[in-house]
Amino acid sequence: MTPREIGEFGLQVSGASESVGEVLILKTVATILSEWGGAVTRVRINAMGDKDSRVRFARELSSYLRRQAHNLPPEWRERAAEDPMAFYVCTEEACLAVAEQAPRAMNFLSEKSRAHFREMLEHLEHLGLPYELDDTLVGDDREPRVTFAIDTAEDATVVGTLGGRYDDHVRRLTGRKEATNVHASLYFRKKGLAPGSFQLEGPGARPRIYFVQLGLRAKLKSLAVSDILREARIPVLQSFDSSKLSPQLQAATAAGVSHLIIMGQREALDGTVIVRAADNSAQTTLGLTQLPRYLKTLY
Repeated sequence: MTPREIGEFGLQVSGASESVGEVLILKTVATILSEWGGAVTRVRINAMGDKDSRVRFARELSSYLRRQAHNLPPEWRERAAEDPMAFYVCTEEACLAVAEQAPRAMNFLSEKSRAHFREMLEHLEHLGLPYELDDTLVGDDREPRVTFAIDTAEDATVVGTLGGRYDDHVRRLTGRKEATNVHASLYFRKKGLAPGSFQLEGPGARPRIYFVQLGLRAKLKSLAVSDILREARIPVLQSFDSSKLSPQLQAATAAGVSHLIIMGQREALDGTVIVRAADNSAQTTLGLTQLPRYLKTLY
């Protein structure tokens, strides 16, 4: 396909240093694909880790490629010598054969990066998002800490998704030491799409409910709750950049909502939520299956 036949749009999660950032992006992309009827064939993931992790991996990869230079096509010997990561762009059989025995970036992760990646994979399994590890997802100039790709069937509207965690890249651009960012680009076919396929709908009723999550477990569980509410066409406001109560209550107050949905660790384990009135703090505890019907009585 030519660039004129492919369109692109992106998604970003900023301010989430925990692995919930990657999980939220992947869950959102999976939801978009399901809405468009796209058949996901593979979810591929790799981890490059922090700066120290990448330096160790690049050093080992460079040494390996020097030893394997005689097995590479002539033009790729020079490119690999200048930029070892560029080697993974090569799709020739000789390159693929060398890549099979190449060092794996995941084996050079620092303890902190390893813990982050392990936690992310555990959350994906909990959410039921299947994945496979792919050592060839390297070479991005933005030096992502985690990379992922979602492959779709040939006849799907979205032909593929690429993304990752770009904390270090964003920090270089902004000069902020604590900046965090997870990004995904979705590439779709333009041919056959109606002119208004990507036109935003007019604004509907302003959400009157704010969803508060307390702790990582509740954040992850809230993704499933958001699916339930989306299918019931109940709009809610929520944010994933804080696990504490106070900032979320302040955001809810600023938004002028009438009710709060609150999920803490206990509720996440029990499969329940607390619905609280903003004006008098009257509250009730509900099971997730009861939630949509109850919320509709509030409108």
